[in-house]
Amino acid sequence: MNKRLRTISVITLAIFLVGIIFVTYSIHRLIWFSDIIFFFSFYVVLIVLVVTSILFFIGLNHARSISKEMQKKYFINSILFFIIPLILATSVVVFDQISYANYYTFTVQKWRDASPNERGRLIDSFRRTYDVIGMNLEEVENLLGIPDYDDDSSYIYNLGDYRQAIAMDPYFYEIMLNEADVVISDGIFQG
Repeated sequence: MNKRLRTISVITLAIFLVGIIFVTYSIHRLIWFSDIIFFFSFYVVLIVLVVTSILFFIGLNHARSISKEMQKKYFINSILFFIIPLILATSVVVFDQISYANYYTFTVQKWRDASPNERGRLIDSFRRTYDVIGMNLEEVENLLGIPDYDDDSSYIYNLGDYRQAIAMDPYFYEIMLNEADVVISDGIFQG
C-alpha cells in the first residue's frame, strides 16, 4: 500500500473512531443521566460519517492505481476497521442499557433510599411490577412509604425530573383513593 493511501486510511480510521467513541459516550450519558449532550452528537455523527465516507471513497479512487491484490487488501481492511468499532460500540450501548435496567429495578429499599430524581427512574419499574389499583392504603405504604404529599383522596410522591434532561417543574406520582382507602387510579403528572 503506498504512502498516500495509508495516510488517508489512518486519518479516516482516526476520525471514525473519535466519532464512535463520542457517540457511545453520548448514549451512555443519555441513558444514565438524561443528558442533553446526546442531541448534539447527532450532528457530530453526521459530520463524521460524511467525512469518513468522502475519505474512504478518495482512498478507493486512489486504490485504482495500485494492483488488484492491493485493492482487495485495502477494501477488506477498510471494512474491518469500520465494522469492528461499530460492533464494539453497539455492545457497549447494549450492556449499558442492561446495567441501567438492573440498577433501576424497583425494590422497597432502593425507593426509600432514593432521591426524587432517582425515584423518577425507579417508578417505571415499579409500575411494571405492581398494579396498585385495588390495593389498600397499607399495601401502598409498605411498598412506597409515606407520601411526600397527601390528602383524603390521594397520595403523591415526588419524582423529580422523571427521566427528563431539563424539567421546569418536577413530576409526581399520584395514587387516587376512594372512601375506603382503596386505590382507584394512579398516574404521573408534572406540576
